[in-house]
Amino acid sequence: MVTQELLSALFDYRPDGSLWRKVSTNPRAPAHASSGSPNKAGYLRTRVAGRLYYNHHLVWFLHHGTWPPALDHINGNRADNRIENLRECSHTQNMRNAGLRKDSGTGVKGVNWRPSKQKYRARIVVDRREISLGHYVTLEEAAQAVHEARIKYHGEFARNA
Repeated sequence: MVTQELLSALFDYRPDGSLWRKVSTNPRAPAHASSGSPNKAGYLRTRVAGRLYYNHHLVWFLHHGTWPPALDHINGNRADNRIENLRECSHTQNMRNAGLRKDSGTGVKGVNWRPSKQKYRARIVVDRREISLGHYVTLEEAAQAVHEARIKYHGEFARNA
């Protein structure tokens, strides 16, 4: 079982959010080196006591002593593990803060082009229900409608992508 005492003995937390090893635990993890290697999604992971942990979870546990159900990177940068960039949240809240999909046709989360109407459709999902915000002539109008709905329904977890 990983404890705060064990993590404090193994790592130094730096203000830039990085974890630096105090001691070598194996030849591939030398002392006085930055800890963590990125996975395919861009999250840094570190092996502690034979198990892989996300660095942002280790940083949170070092500071707060708890393992939250989910952590959110406030600025959306998965490698930015500064404690002030992390917030405890539910899985649903974390998904609200997800970035723009790579296959987005408009470059605005929640907005797509409807060729049949020759307008932009704005929508948002709240409690697993899609809410249509209407159709707009310009992308800017549709983006503004989505932004306002995010603030109304999602509050502080409203990040525009």
